[in-house]
Amino acid sequence: KQIHNLFFGIFFGFATVLILMGVIVEYFKMPLGGFPQTSQLVGRALIAGIMLYSLPEVLNTLADLTDSIASHINSYNTFEHVVIKLGDKLNTLTWSWTSVKDSIIFAISWTTFFILYISIFIMNAGVMFVWTLLYVLSPILIALFIIPATASVTTGMYRALFEVCAWKICWAVLAALLW
Repeated sequence: KQIHNLFFGIFFGFATVLILMGVIVEYFKMPLGGFPQTSQLVGRALIAGIMLYSLPEVLNTLADLTDSIASHINSYNTFEHVVIKLGDKLNTLTWSWTSVKDSIIFAISWTTFFILYISIFIMNAGVMFVWTLLYVLSPILIALFIIPATASVTTGMYRALFEVCAWKICWAVLAALLW
């Protein structure tokens, strides 16, 4: 939060520099005797400011929506439910030479279950890392919206936020299918 606030403070100075750079570039692109078209840059700076101040609400809405969908999907595959089902299956197995195939399938299922269970924690750490990185750098990435040539960086930031949300939902679906 402190690093984000540092970049939040830098945003306005960086936006001013970007506007000046845009005016200079526009000045060299205009025909002789023309007037630089700075209204587009000022409008883009205003939109960047709105995006900066609305970012916490966008992030909270995305996080709430993603968490509610993922928790609803995860309600079908709780850890206790899976262990009970695996225990029931273990009770039906007989340890004889004729049930080797069933025992191997049971061992593979048990192993993949724990690999999936551990990978969920790794995936959550990855989601938190990317989410935090985007949150911290968001003021600078949003400021780049001011110049049309670098506006794709801001678009990429929002696309990355939606992709991270999709990771969590897809992982919950994969866990439900495997479990």
